[in-house]
Amino acid sequence: MAQVDMSNHSTWLEEQIKHQYETKKQTDCRMALGKSVLRRVDRELPLSRYLELDEHLWDADITSIHKLYKEKIALPVEVVLYYIKRIYVYENVLSSVTQVFEEAIDQAIELESKEFDPELPLFGIPILLKDNIATEGHPNTAGSDMLRDVTTLRASTVAEKLKEAGAIIVGKTNLSEWANFMTFNSSNGYSALGGQTVNPYGRFDVGGSSAGSAVAVAAGLIPVSIGSETAGSLVYPASQNAVVTIKPTVGLVSRDLIVPISETQDTAGPMATCVKDAALVLSSIAGGCQHDRATEHAVVKDYVGALDRDIKGLRIGILSNQSVKEEYRDNDEQVILAACKVFEDLGAEVVEVELEEKVFATNMLDVLLYEFHRDVNAYLANPEVDTGLTLEAIRDSNLKDLENRAAFGQSIIDKSIDERMSPKAYEELVDENVKIAEDAIDKVKEKVDAVLSISNYSTIAYATCGYPAITVPAGYRDSGEPVGITIFAGRYEEDLLISLGAGYEKATGHRRAPALQ
Repeated sequence: MAQVDMSNHSTWLEEQIKHQYETKKQTDCRMALGKSVLRRVDRELPLSRYLELDEHLWDADITSIHKLYKEKIALPVEVVLYYIKRIYVYENVLSSVTQVFEEAIDQAIELESKEFDPELPLFGIPILLKDNIATEGHPNTAGSDMLRDVTTLRASTVAEKLKEAGAIIVGKTNLSEWANFMTFNSSNGYSALGGQTVNPYGRFDVGGSSAGSAVAVAAGLIPVSIGSETAGSLVYPASQNAVVTIKPTVGLVSRDLIVPISETQDTAGPMATCVKDAALVLSSIAGGCQHDRATEHAVVKDYVGALDRDIKGLRIGILSNQSVKEEYRDNDEQVILAACKVFEDLGAEVVEVELEEKVFATNMLDVLLYEFHRDVNAYLANPEVDTGLTLEAIRDSNLKDLENRAAFGQSIIDKSIDERMSPKAYEELVDENVKIAEDAIDKVKEKVDAVLSISNYSTIAYATCGYPAITVPAGYRDSGEPVGITIFAGRYEEDLLISLGAGYEKATGHRRAPALQ
């Protein structure tokens, strides 16, 4: 959950920078990465070999890694050891990773006896999961000290699908605690267990809530990762850290055993350095799941095939809404205009469109407050989780040690628990919000194929009705801060977004890796 009141955007950003880089956060709860894993890495991957691999794997994508396997330049176990080593090297600087799984090394060793399998799109690819997505045998914490020892009886559907596609889950990434739905005074990228994740490009807002997933990919600690979004938690950190993300249609990717905020809006999605990798991961995790009724009618398309589709003749809308333009920062208008020129050069037509203003005033917050309390308690009571905890018990335990467990307070948790909306009023509000958002976007879609925006400025529109979006690096502000364009479309039109994102990426090549110290 990253959408915020942007009515005073500059003040909000200043407060975020202060929170992230100046405010001291006392936390005795911080989870430490196990030293035994690092010792094993150092034993099994000599420094000389690490440096050799660095020439091939620094900022590598999936295609590059698969080429190493096919040409027998590197083994899967070496690649896994390399990325784990990088995590340890930079973790004290970035605080983007909360857990590293030693069994990932053993899983990679098992692949040595197998030939490269092109039928597995993620064969031997290391990946990190946001620490609210369950994988068997490891805590699924949402960044909360109260969940530090809570494991699930099985892996989430997303984790299982990744493994079936050949991926090796290396660990978990930090996040804004409770996916940024803990306090109105939050610090993007901060949790009691993970500390403060920082932007690898400089003293800029890291974004949230999927901060660790974005930073780990941006900094080359992992080639791809999985984050989650309720309203902006994929697209905003992707924009802030110069990575690609796809925020899927709600119902395309299972939310099974993902710590929830909102049944109406939650989804999980990939983060990568390029659109192709994001498409490969989305292809691997999309589809129906018996544990998530929202996926019952999932429409899965050929996302990899969409990468090379010609976008000539497509119509792209650029928002003329004043409420969106008021959020623009330095260089943002130039970024939009430059993107329009790129799409026009690719043969698309760009026209101004306007969403009905009421879409930016939907009462999303009351829906999320109601669902967070209900859905978190349902998750905690799930027999496959069975913590014996409730959100009320977590709040009360936090109160006993606010300095460590809730450094920025827990005002959203308080408000969610105290929410007194009736089930009938809640259902009516959900229906009203979704209809307003669907009608607004669908009306614009009568004129254009997709809508172009920046970062998370239009998140409330597509998040409210569960429509998809893609964010692609669009360059850097004068300060060096990354910025991304975000394109959104109609339900299950991820393939269209991938075609547009891939075309833009190929024509611009804006992304450059950060210079890490």
